[in-house]
Amino acid sequence: MKSYKSCQNQRILLEDKTLAHGEYIIDGVIVNIKHGYINDGLDEEGRFIPAIRTETGRHLEHWRNGVLHCETGPAVIDVDDNYEEWWLNGRQFTSDFKTMIVCEPDGDTPANKMKKPVIDMTKTGEKIKELRLRFHYTVNEVQTMLGLTSPEAIYKWEKGKYLPSIDNFLALGSLFGVPVEEIIVTNEIEI
Repeated sequence: MKSYKSCQNQRILLEDKTLAHGEYIIDGVIVNIKHGYINDGLDEEGRFIPAIRTETGRHLEHWRNGVLHCETGPAVIDVDDNYEEWWLNGRQFTSDFKTMIVCEPDGDTPANKMKKPVIDMTKTGEKIKELRLRFHYTVNEVQTMLGLTSPEAIYKWEKGKYLPSIDNFLALGSLFGVPVEEIIVTNEIEI
């Protein structure tokens, strides 16, 4: 079967230069496109259907917003050639799991909703302040240890107005003796 991997991060245009949108059949392959990007679709009952599938169903590919992606199983399954490929957000990886399954949403999440983690700036700021006070550091001491020119950034972090850079998150983790994951507080939002 033709590989669609070259279409990753590419918008698909029709001959009249408008964005493709909908289901197309190309050489016996059904391709689902949403706003120009290859994307999984939903059937009449609200279940995920692979973005690319042969009419026989023996080759399936899961895509999200123009990249190969599946969180719960292989993104590519080819029954005829007996192979599968695991992809997340357009990056291929290997997996110890060898089950031939098709991605399905978990039972707790509606079929048309996904959840993604986002940083809670307010709670992350509170965590930074909590750790600073636990170790009895002043804002000026943290500023000096991180090599910052003024304490304003630290005050803004602690109030949840801004987030530290990745380098500063790493420096704070080292300063407080905790992994960065213990400093960052996240919430999940539906997308």
